[in-house]
Amino acid sequence: AYNLVNDQKNSIESLEKLLSWNAELPIEKDLDFKSILDNKLYVSKLEALADYFKSKKEKSSVKLQLPKKYHIEDLEIINKSVYFTDIGSGKVLEVNEDNTITELARVKGSAMAIVRSEDKKCLWVSSADLPNCFDCEIGEKNSTLNKINIANGRILHSIELPENSIIGSMVLHRGKIYATSSTKPQLFVLDVLLNKIEKVVDIDDGFNLQGITINKKNNILYISDYIKGILEIDLGNLSSRRWFESNKYLLKGIDGLSFLDDTSLIAIQNNSKPKKVIKI
Repeated sequence: AYNLVNDQKNSIESLEKLLSWNAELPIEKDLDFKSILDNKLYVSKLEALADYFKSKKEKSSVKLQLPKKYHIEDLEIINKSVYFTDIGSGKVLEVNEDNTITELARVKGSAMAIVRSEDKKCLWVSSADLPNCFDCEIGEKNSTLNKINIANGRILHSIELPENSIIGSMVLHRGKIYATSSTKPQLFVLDVLLNKIEKVVDIDDGFNLQGITINKKNNILYISDYIKGILEIDLGNLSSRRWFESNKYLLKGIDGLSFLDDTSLIAIQNNSKPKKVIKI
């Protein structure tokens, strides 16, 4: 639209931001950008930026590889064991130091988000009835949060969640779990000592909430919204919020989110081209 009204400054700025999300954008095939494509300076600038976002900045290595029969959603670490949730079977898997896989427990429905208890003796695992789960019945819309003993895999408690809700991610702080709902833009606050929902907070200007993390001072929550970006919430006043804004980078498609330090977050941007892990 900017380009068609000959506003090339805003047109270029918008394209640069869009390339951060989709570095494979076929600008050269779109006749609406003819005036930009006729300018070699603009073309070289956009090509250089596309190459920058396509290039790998860091190397990675495989730490652990699970069989393809599992559809992993989330993970948690306790001591030297890694615990995974599996959407398809509803299983909670434990992988120890020598990469031996043990099926620790099974919840009803798909096993989704996972977080360890503060004493590291239990796991809290959310479950939901998804169509691709092996034992979900048509018409069922159950959703629960389950406390699982890691010593024996026994489910100790289950908290019923609102119908149709799917917990996208969770963080535990001082006896409360803060969890994002990915079906409605809502934040659940759950009291894990009383085993009940304490409150449901509507995020009216959100769309599809996913990852959640908390800073080291335990006073700020960060929530990723798949459509809108990243929301900062004051834990002392849940109505005190602000959305992150960037003129250079499109903060879309963010799923997993982790607090790194006082100036940085780590995020998984999994619907971008290419898919990537980004430091914000």
